[in-house]
Amino acid sequence: MTEIDTITLSEPLLWLNRDKQKRVATSMIRALNGAPHINQAPIAAGLSIVLGTSDTWITRTEFEQVQQHSFITLTEFTLVIDGQSFQVIWDHSQGAAVSGTDLFKEFGGYNDLTDATFRLLTV
Repeated sequence: MTEIDTITLSEPLLWLNRDKQKRVATSMIRALNGAPHINQAPIAAGLSIVLGTSDTWITRTEFEQVQQHSFITLTEFTLVIDGQSFQVIWDHSQGAAVSGTDLFKEFGGYNDLTDATFRLLTV
């Protein structure tokens, strides 16, 4: 089950970048003798969450609901995915936070299915 604020999607989304997160920030400088000075800290917020349909789809109606939510909700909200809850904002820093492609072009009554990608940031 996937819930985006007050929108419950009928089909679950996949967490496309779950295992590709950079979870530790690191900086390194060298001392005059060449020895490295390394600082590391866990990244507590600002993690990217990319959700998508991959080889499945959502309805065009649900896609448009989420897309409108991304246009008007500029503050944090709750995302529930795979039983985990996160406080997030839409990530508009890399283009559209919500993007999609209709699977069929007005053909055979299947024009209401959309392959979707949603970009969010934890806060």
